[in-house]
Amino acid sequence: MSIRPQGRGAVLRVWVLYDHKIGSKNQCLALAEALRRQRGASVETKSVKLAWPWRWLAPSMQPLRLGIVCADVRAHLTPPWPDVVIASGSKLAVPALAIKAASGMQTLAIQILDPQAYRRRFDAIITPQHDRLSGDNVITILGALADVDQARLAEGRALMQPSMSGAGPHVSVMIGGPNKEFDLDLASIAEPVDQLLASGAGRVYLCSSPRSPAAVMQQLHERFSGRSDVWVRQDHQPNPYTGLLALSDLVCVTQDSVNMMSEAARLGLPVISLPLPAKRGAARLIRRRSKFAAFHAAMQQAGHVRPWSGQMEVWQAPRLDDMATALQGLDPLLRAWPVQDPAVGDKRGG
Repeated sequence: MSIRPQGRGAVLRVWVLYDHKIGSKNQCLALAEALRRQRGASVETKSVKLAWPWRWLAPSMQPLRLGIVCADVRAHLTPPWPDVVIASGSKLAVPALAIKAASGMQTLAIQILDPQAYRRRFDAIITPQHDRLSGDNVITILGALADVDQARLAEGRALMQPSMSGAGPHVSVMIGGPNKEFDLDLASIAEPVDQLLASGAGRVYLCSSPRSPAAVMQQLHERFSGRSDVWVRQDHQPNPYTGLLALSDLVCVTQDSVNMMSEAARLGLPVISLPLPAKRGAARLIRRRSKFAAFHAAMQQAGHVRPWSGQMEVWQAPRLDDMATALQGLDPLLRAWPVQDPAVGDKRGG
């Protein structure tokens, strides 16, 4: 097997696999966008859903072939195969490796987060240190891959500037949602907002995410209705997220969201982690699991995040640059692209 270096004028073709998990999709898109800017890559997104019975089985029980995905999905997974396929999470790990196999092992398979199976078959696994993976193909980062570019920040700034022109400090509260460990209710947001205002915040901006319960957001709107010092996003309004990142002095994020904390830290914003109530019966599970606590501990130790203390705190936070770490780790693989066997030529098809 010989390695043919990237030729002048060649375009790196990248496929991003995604499913219903927004956080995972955003990390894959962030990496793909970074490759587009750094290497002029072309990027295609591919929605993937596993067929029955494979969707119910653990990744270790799934064969490395495209027959495990739904037939309508397979129709869009055809040659020419990409140079790079990016996936995140265990549900998409095997489809990514199936694409690599279908290409004659010419496609680089990059996995974000622990794939739970077939780890050695990936060309690279980009995973936070709290996953505790190690190996020659593992690139360790601190949080989640985030890449909010300047164009999006400028658009967001123009959108939110009229609402954020008053006296600061301007504090954004980014609201995630309940998961298998945490609940999210009115008190877990309203009480910190009251304390932020009492401790010197000029205005507080409440921003929902796709996982935020609609009932809680409605309660927050009613709770702070008529208050000039609190702004609550409404469903009919454009997404203010990037504008808030561009203009805030402090960002508070509910503790369930690794992605939103990482995106704010990527911009060098000070981030406060807001606690959420544990789901009934989950407190012991949370104590037994240490991954989530390890993420927060690492972010706090690095100066990116502080736990909620009951009052506003603004400090000079360092920038979190996990993307640079990931790109540096991928550089040897990408410089050797594409791989070619002189006996059979390029196996990617097309």
